[in-house]
Amino acid sequence: MRDAAKEGLPERQLKGLPLPDVLALLCILLWLGWLACFPWQLTSDDALNFARAVVRFSVIEESPHFPGYPGFVWLTRLAAGLGLSPVAAIVAISWLGSGMIAWYGYLLCRSRAAWYGLPVLVVLLFHPLLPTLALSGLTDAPAIACLLAACHSAECQRPRRQALWLAIMLAIRPSFAVLAIGLWSYSGWQSSRRRRWLLETLLLTAMIGAGCGWFIWMHDGVAYLNEGVRFTQGHYELWGNTPVSHPWQGLVQWWQLLAGQLTPVGVILLCWLVLQPLCQRQGWSFTPLWVCLLVSLLWLLTSQNPENSRHAALPVILSVILFGRSAVWWRTGLLQVAALALICVGWQAPSPPAISTALTYAAQHCHTLVTQYGVKLAQQQFQLQVIDAWYQASARLALTQGACRLSSEPLAGSEVFRGRFAAEKDYYLLLPRN
Repeated sequence: MRDAAKEGLPERQLKGLPLPDVLALLCILLWLGWLACFPWQLTSDDALNFARAVVRFSVIEESPHFPGYPGFVWLTRLAAGLGLSPVAAIVAISWLGSGMIAWYGYLLCRSRAAWYGLPVLVVLLFHPLLPTLALSGLTDAPAIACLLAACHSAECQRPRRQALWLAIMLAIRPSFAVLAIGLWSYSGWQSSRRRRWLLETLLLTAMIGAGCGWFIWMHDGVAYLNEGVRFTQGHYELWGNTPVSHPWQGLVQWWQLLAGQLTPVGVILLCWLVLQPLCQRQGWSFTPLWVCLLVSLLWLLTSQNPENSRHAALPVILSVILFGRSAVWWRTGLLQVAALALICVGWQAPSPPAISTALTYAAQHCHTLVTQYGVKLAQQQFQLQVIDAWYQASARLALTQGACRLSSEPLAGSEVFRGRFAAEKDYYLLLPRN
């Protein structure tokens, strides 16, 4: 290190990397190794659909469902080409995506101060949502990672790289289009050469979008459009969002979910982060992260289902990063205490997902299962006779004939299967009375 100091290089570096970066990479690698010890199993019907898409892609056959997620399918097929099974391939992509979330969250905080990023990194790693996303086998983790990479590129004033990350994000998770539009609008407003920036962005997005469209069209053709109409109507009117009889009921449900993930104090801090740029004495002060946080909250409250905690992952992750970036010494101390507390609470022995344990138990004790969770999973992997609880008349008849009931809501006298992390659902299996 003395020779390096004589040559004018920073003292605390290891092979070109500053010491905080080395520690951050080490933390992420240890965390990924810990999660690799968990059983990589399917946790939902959506994950099963993605596993089927590794072998045969068809939106009509719901492998996966509309809009198709071609970018995620390409990544999973690439992982499968390395020798992974379809199930391991989809989990591997979400696992790597979660590691990228932690790394870019660290980089976004490090831009303010070298050591600010480490406590934020640990808070992200051991918050219950990130391990849940990492083992879900769904698109949330890689899509959020691409969004954070785009925000980092925007702050580094690299518009082409930002456009590339946003285009990849849309290929992985098209429903993040509202976030891409918000970030594009912000960057276009900030750019000194708006026309050139807009042309390059649109051209790059159109090229990747055309590749995705061609891939889907080659498999499903014009039937894809009909499936899109059916799925969109069903999502907003039947199964996608919890119907509420009063406009405030949805906000109450979101308050309960966010308070469970951030604590009530965390929700208050989240509101403060949203309002902070609007209350500056020098005038409004916006950043790419703040724009994404505002858009994600509006999108969350109007178009997402409060029954799924993973839908709250994006605003939670953005709020942790923004709080870390705005930290002074006493807030950094709070983050360090929170990081240590989360390590103690979040670290646990590897175990299978709750849905897998519940369905294994049901396969041993039930001849018929009534549930609205993991219907395809129970049928295909556990060979159970399943009645979808959405069909209420059939479900009531099956229950009177001795069927078991599996729900994420507490059932009196039921067997309880706890989620591995606080963000995972608990499942309750009610066996028929003898």
